[in-house]
Amino acid sequence: SGEEVHILSRLYSDVKVKTLFLPATTKSDLQDLSKLEWQKLTTEFKQELSDLKKHILASLRARSFEDEPMTGRTLERSLRFIVQGLQRGKFHELPSLWVTWTQQVAEMSLQDADGW
Repeated sequence: SGEEVHILSRLYSDVKVKTLFLPATTKSDLQDLSKLEWQKLTTEFKQELSDLKKHILASLRARSFEDEPMTGRTLERSLRFIVQGLQRGKFHELPSLWVTWTQQVAEMSLQDADGW
C-alpha cells in the first residue's frame, strides 16, 4: 500500500554510494573475492576502501526518520511494521514495496555516483 512505500522511502531517503576501483584484475580472482587475500587486492581498491572508511567514520550520523535521529526504538518500530505486515498476510504486497524502494535506491545511487 502507499503507507508502506512511504515508510520505506522515509527510512531510506538518503542512500549514497561510491564506486570503487576493481578489487582484482584477473577473471579467476574476480570469480570469488572471498577467497582472495588482502595483499592480492589492487592497490587502488585498497586505497579507495581506506578513504571511504575514513569518510564514513568521520561523517557517520544516526539515520534520520521522521525528522529525528533514528534510535533503537525507531528501528524496532520499523522492523515490527515489516514483521506485522508479513503476519497479516501482506507478504504478496511486500515484494512490490521492495521493488519500488530498490528502484528509488538505484536512481539515487546513480545520482550519487555521478555527484561523487
